[in-house]
Amino acid sequence: MKTKMAHRLSARQALPAISGESQRLPQPAQSDWEAWIAYFQHNAAHLMEIGWQDNYELTSDERRMISASVQQFQLGESSEGKHVLSLARRYVVSRGDENYLSALKSFIREEQRHSQYLARFMETQNISLTHSDAIDSIFRCLRHIFNLELSIMAMLTAE
Repeated sequence: MKTKMAHRLSARQALPAISGESQRLPQPAQSDWEAWIAYFQHNAAHLMEIGWQDNYELTSDERRMISASVQQFQLGESSEGKHVLSLARRYVVSRGDENYLSALKSFIREEQRHSQYLARFMETQNISLTHSDAIDSIFRCLRHIFNLELSIMAMLTAE
């Protein structure tokens, strides 16, 4: 089971924002972001062995039951995070906290790796990829109208 960034820090600590109220919140120590960077680097360097050679095929009932959910999850994990990274860059300029941006980029890379794993599983199980989904579109829209803190909260909620 993978641990998410928000599990170690409270949402209010882990999600600094550019806007008013959140700027008054205590900021996490630099070492917190360094710890997250180390966590994601460790994950990337120690990937779990996945039994891609396993020849199990989903039954048609199993495929029907999971397809929509797996498609939606794979799509959500594939985000490049351009908007939230743009907001994070503004935060870094205002706070000088480069490790925050590095930790966020590492988180997004890990999620993209999960998307690639799901895509490969879907391919082996004859489940097509989807390029749009109503729920994914709602979360993407919300992230684009929110500030940094709320954008990340929306991202973690979808997670």
